[in-house]
Amino acid sequence: MKKKLVGILMGVAMTATTIAAPTAIFADDIDIEDIAVETEADDVADVEVEDEAEPAEEVAAEDDFSAEADDAEGLFTDAEAADIEAQNAKTVTSVDVIASVEDAENNFTHGPGHITVSSDMAENAGYTDNVTTGVSTLDVLVALHGNTVKDNLKLWYQEDGGAWIDKMFGTETTAVSFAVNGLAPDTGEIYKDANGNPTNDYVGKMVNEAKVEDGDVVDFFFYQDTQSYSDMYAYFADDNGNFLKSLTVTPGETYTLNVKAYAYKMYSLSIPSWRNLFVENAPSDYTVVWVSNDLDNPLFIEDGKVTFTVPADASGTYSLLGEITGAPAYRYVNPHLEIKVG
Repeated sequence: MKKKLVGILMGVAMTATTIAAPTAIFADDIDIEDIAVETEADDVADVEVEDEAEPAEEVAAEDDFSAEADDAEGLFTDAEAADIEAQNAKTVTSVDVIASVEDAENNFTHGPGHITVSSDMAENAGYTDNVTTGVSTLDVLVALHGNTVKDNLKLWYQEDGGAWIDKMFGTETTAVSFAVNGLAPDTGEIYKDANGNPTNDYVGKMVNEAKVEDGDVVDFFFYQDTQSYSDMYAYFADDNGNFLKSLTVTPGETYTLNVKAYAYKMYSLSIPSWRNLFVENAPSDYTVVWVSNDLDNPLFIEDGKVTFTVPADASGTYSLLGEITGAPAYRYVNPHLEIKVG
């Protein structure tokens, strides 16, 4: 059984390998020893000045100090002190990412668009992540919920600290997943089966374990097929098939992009050579729409490619969005791409 699985139900649906469910408070430091030393020195000095001839009272003063020191040390348990030390050591950072949320009916309920996310957002909302030196995908998810997070996001934490999403954007379901730059995050370690034999799968990271960097694309989506999880994840790619985060273009120029798709349950945790077996061209009944409406006519995918010409008067930032217009056998999580006019 796998230790961890990325994106909640993504691995539950994997037909090739069975995967089991695996993966802030800030306080000022209090130096107890400093408190104790100062108290001891004061008490002893007082005894010596008042009556050096009465050692019995000096002993009593020391006893009083011991009691005070014990009380001071009892302010925090060892576990609490360790938590405080770890939390204080976590430097708050922030990143700018392109984030989106897509429901099971292919509606973008958020974005895709830029948001700034800080590394303490999950903790401030009462959640725990395992990314100590940066922003986690959980931080992004909390940011997308805004002020409604406590009512609309629920996690289930495993013993090893990994978190499954039980409720997202007010919908209670585990049929959800997430992608970072078109992939499910992983540890880089190959999973071994019960007999110790290596498989074709990486060990995945949970939503509170995956780290995101500045400029990353983070997609959260609900599965439409909640039985076999056959949903296809589509994306824009370069000539080598690599996921495109964004594309800088020149007004008046024509560009051709690849549009790829794969069954997310099969691709997400697999090694590259295994992944390639599942990547295919997006179907020709996809229509690509220029969000800014600068292109009056829809763009159609042919042989896994889409071609568009940037209007001569275009400027700023736009997006290309994929849209289903036919009736394919599987649901496609729609692709999107940021277009920057240089």
